[in-house]
This record gives sequence, C-alpha cells and structure tokens, in this order.
Amino acid sequence: MLTDKMTDPAFKVVNPRQPTFLIWRIEKLNVVAVPKQQYGNFFKGDSYIILSIKDVKGSLDAHIHFWLGKETSQDEAGVAAFKSVELDDLLGGFPVQHREVQGSESKLFLSYFKKGIKYNDGGVKSGFNHVDTTFKKRLMHIKGKHHVRVQEVDMAWSSFNSGDVFLLDLGQMIYVWNGKDSTRTERFKGLEQARMYRDERSKVNIVCVEEGDENKMAESEIKDSYIIDNGAAGIWAWIGKNSTKKEKSEAMRNALGFIKKKGLPNSTSVTRIIEGGEPSDFKSLFKSWPMPVATGKAYNNNKIAKTVQTKFDATTLHSNTALAAQTQMVDDGTGKCEIWRIDDFDMKPIRSQDIGLFYGGDCYVILYTYEVNGKENYIIYYWQVRVVMGKEPQHFMAMFDGKMIIFSGGHAGWTGGPSNEGPGDSYMLQVRGTSILNTKAIQVPMEAASLNSNDTFVVFLKTAVYIWCGKGSTGDEREAAKLVAKRSPR
Repeated sequence: MLTDKMTDPAFKVVNPRQPTFLIWRIEKLNVVAVPKQQYGNFFKGDSYIILSIKDVKGSLDAHIHFWLGKETSQDEAGVAAFKSVELDDLLGGFPVQHREVQGSESKLFLSYFKKGIKYNDGGVKSGFNHVDTTFKKRLMHIKGKHHVRVQEVDMAWSSFNSGDVFLLDLGQMIYVWNGKDSTRTERFKGLEQARMYRDERSKVNIVCVEEGDENKMAESEIKDSYIIDNGAAGIWAWIGKNSTKKEKSEAMRNALGFIKKKGLPNSTSVTRIIEGGEPSDFKSLFKSWPMPVATGKAYNNNKIAKTVQTKFDATTLHSNTALAAQTQMVDDGTGKCEIWRIDDFDMKPIRSQDIGLFYGGDCYVILYTYEVNGKENYIIYYWQVRVVMGKEPQHFMAMFDGKMIIFSGGHAGWTGGPSNEGPGDSYMLQVRGTSILNTKAIQVPMEAASLNSNDTFVVFLKTAVYIWCGKGSTGDEREAAKLVAKRSPR
C-alpha cells in the first residue's frame, strides 16, 4: 500500500505491485472513491481519475486516465490533472498518463468497460446531493461499433440517424429503435439498456422497432395513449390512467384515423382498453408482460458451481452521504437482517435458512441493522404484496445477495403445517436483473409460454434442476440462476 505522508488519503488503497482497477471522482475539489457497482457511469458535470494496472506476461502495465465531462468546471478539471500527476509520482513514474474528454475517449479507456459507458446529466455542483425521483420521458442515444456509449439527447426526430440505436423511455413503455445501418453490438446494447430500466420498475414493456416500421407501434396524438397495430388481428387503442376525459373519448376516433391513414380495410377491428384492464389476448402481444403465477414446492440440488459476487465499498457509502442517496444504498447489505411474516395479525420470525424466500400472498417486516462509526443504525422495511412487490429498492435487494425468490401463494394458502409449505414438487422460476443489486427470481407458470429469450429460468423437478438461459440473458442473470438453483423453501 502507498504510505507516503503526502499521499492523498484516497490513494492509500493502491498497491503498486498488484493488478488493480480503481476510479475516483473529484467532489468539491477532493478525490473520492467511486463504488465498483457505479463503474461505467460518468456525470457530464464532473471529472474523474482512473487507474489501471494489469499483469502483461509477468510484468505490470500501468495507465492513469483523467476524464473530463463536457460540463465539468475548470477547477475540477485542474484538480483531476494535478492529482493524476500526484498518483503517477506515488507509483514511481512508470504509469502512462492519458487525458480523456467526454465523447472522444481513447480505445484503451473504452476497453475497460465491457458493458459500455453511460453519460449522466448533472454532477456534484449541479445538485448531486438532491435525488430527483420524478420520472421524465427521455431519448437515449446508443453508439459504438465495439465500445458503446449511452447518453441522453433531445427528444426530437432530428436526433435520430440510421447508423445508431435509440431508446425512447416512456416509463411503462420502452422502445428500442434500430437504425438500418446500426451494428449488431449496438442493437444488443440497446436491448440490454432497456432491460436494465425495465428491471428497475414493474409492468414495463419493451418494443423493438426497425427503422421504417415505426407505424407498427405508433404513439398517438393523445397524451399517455397508444395505438397498437396487430395487422390482420386488428387495432388496439390503449388509454393510460393519467389520460383526461377528452383524451379517452378521442381514442377511438384516433384509432379509426390511423386505419384510414395506413390504408387498412374498413373491416379492421378496433378495440379500446384502459390501463389495468387489459384482456389476455392484448397481454399476449408483449413477451415481457407479467404473467400470472401458479403454486409450487422447492427442490434442492447442491451440485452447482460457486458464484463470486462484487460488493459495494461500505465505508465509501458511509462517508459519502450524497453518493449513498444517489445509489439508495446506506451500505453493501451485509448487516444483520431479521424478517417476520405477518400471520393472522401476528409476527412470525423467519428461519435464517429461509431469509430471501418470499411468498406473493404474504406480507413481511424486515429489520436491518448496520454499524456506522461504532454506532448501530436501523432500517425497517415493510414488504407488501400487490403494492410494492416488484418495486423493492436497491438496498433491500442487496441484503439477499442476488438470492431473493418470490413464490406465488402465501402462508395462509397452504395447509398441513409448516413442513408442507412451499410451491410444489415441480415449478419454474424466472431470474431477472442486471446486477447483484436488483436480481431476483419470481415463480411463473410451468409451461413453455412462460419462457422468453431475454431472461434465465430455473426448472425444479423431483429428480433434477435445470437452468435455461435465453440468448439475450445477461451474465449476472446466469450466475444468479446458479444461486437460485441451490435454494429451497423447506
């Protein structure tokens, strides 16, 4: 470790004799470590320092980059450059130094981030301490043949081009627009980014649109309403809950106008539906629409490969309240966790081996205890079915280390005593998430129609456990599936 008296405290974690990869951000002219879970996310209004030390054929290859956002201040940029020199001196002067500017990063810099980099609006000086939870519609530009960049652009047709991929985020609907000349990598990253947003929310549908086919899923002129073109099967007019009375009354007229504009036969059927009252034949149009779940019992198989997960740096979060607020993380979730299930208006404690197993028909109280500067602190979570299930905050998810499972039914729905509780001898779980912070498994019907190519599924039988990985599933989901396959509600 670096122990020079003049060493910046943030650099003392560096061991110059070992491979490492670390990122710091300049906050109020101080060097502050960035949690590893946030690597690849950069704020346009900030400056960063990145250290990469790799073992190349027995010798260490070191590089120091200072990255400047387009909206960073001159003071922050100056500190980043100065501190990069200081870090270089501490390492004996052997690293190569690089100056990186947002949008013009070197190939070496981009190669560090296998999932691409994302440019976020704002920064420390522009209100980083304030977390704005209000959703706003946005258009994201996804670009890069080998190394992908993601950034928000103006929501206008003039922002589109045929060579790239764009993501239109409308909250409960996310469109991935693929330019006709976009690369396979860009298309994959666009879908991956959409899935990340989907997994942060609930009841989100993802629609991929090819350039030139926009009229197959066209947003109507009514605010918060959509026209869905299902070809010969007819037209749907979907009305959001926030639509006004006038907007609702005009939905059918707009759908009929769409038929005329597209030149469809007058006999084309038109169906008007309201958000929350969608029939099953409408839901079947969307692969990601939440499926009704069935009941089941768990089966345990210990022949699963060991999984290694990356943790937050808890001390960083404790010392940086602004960063903790942005990530919604007070620590890395490894504190003491106690859970009670509400049963006939009583609180029944959950066995330690069953922590992380939830039933969709029950409610739970979770007490989380963590320590800051030698003092105990507490968080109480109340997990309630059909109200907040599926909208768990990041810290709640992190407590279960990617092993949270939600079964259908509930304690009140099972008979025969505690030994018979569970989802059945055969059942299937859908594993969905983008990192250890939001990955969980939810029971779905044991049928082929429940499968989709974007997620991973674990099938439990009496004699075996199978993991089915869709070709669009992420590595985090596949690793989480291995953890899920070990768990049993017994």
